[in-house]
Amino acid sequence: MIVLGSNPVVSSPNASFVERALRKLELLVVVDLFETETAKLAHWLLPGSSFLEGEGTLTNVEGRVFHRARALPTPGEARLDYELICELAEALGRGEHFRYGGIEDVFNELARASAGGKADYGGITYERLKREQGVFWPCPAPDHPGKPRMFTKRFAHPDGKAKLSGITPKLPAEPIDADYPYILTTGRLGNHYLSGVQTRRTPGLMKKAPEPVAEIHPWLAKRIGLGVGDRVRITSRRGSLVFAVKVTEGIQPRTVFVPFHWGEELSVNKLTNDALDPTSRMPEFKLCAVRVERAAESFS
Repeated sequence: MIVLGSNPVVSSPNASFVERALRKLELLVVVDLFETETAKLAHWLLPGSSFLEGEGTLTNVEGRVFHRARALPTPGEARLDYELICELAEALGRGEHFRYGGIEDVFNELARASAGGKADYGGITYERLKREQGVFWPCPAPDHPGKPRMFTKRFAHPDGKAKLSGITPKLPAEPIDADYPYILTTGRLGNHYLSGVQTRRTPGLMKKAPEPVAEIHPWLAKRIGLGVGDRVRITSRRGSLVFAVKVTEGIQPRTVFVPFHWGEELSVNKLTNDALDPTSRMPEFKLCAVRVERAAESFS
């Protein structure tokens, strides 16, 4: 497996299972700026590049394609992702399919490959992106203006009408019970980003949020006998971890919130559920059943 700029050991649900699976690989290569929790398991860690060091395009959620200029050179032996992939293809005997004069050639191949599809980049070129400060897809031809709003008069069905489908709410994959009577949900903090690889290395941000803090309701704090300086132990069917705690009325009494930006023994995703939604195949790691107790470990 090759992992480029991702940290699944922290960001994936049921993270201990992910770690066990990665340890079984015959070869794990990680391309990153830092030795992440995932990179610590790698047989090879290759020096990747940051977004400021790479030149290319960016497509935002509204479908606008931008050109992004290179701001800094790559330091030392760091390499751009596409360069590493091309060199790997060469080593594997498929280099003739990965010979590009630069990243613009990669984009031109995307434009050809997407032509005629729903996300049609066929009429977009670097020259247009620079001149027009961005172009919306679908853009099927060089003289096409792009389409900022796709469905102003009709939807993409033969009759032009939207298709509405009713949804029957279902229970979560792991409902609460007598053994695990509370709900754990995870989320983000304003001071950290994703698995915290960069923000946990930023002193100013770590000063504001040095560790994950479990938020619980006063009712639950009283129920488990929580005192000043105490920590809480949260246990799911997949593991048990201890966290600092904040008592707040801004949360439901039977719900516990823990941010997910930390790794190792502070990684709440060691507890979360990897059951998949049957339609979207997204994991249900925002909701799992847990037990909450006053921990023996407390602040000194």
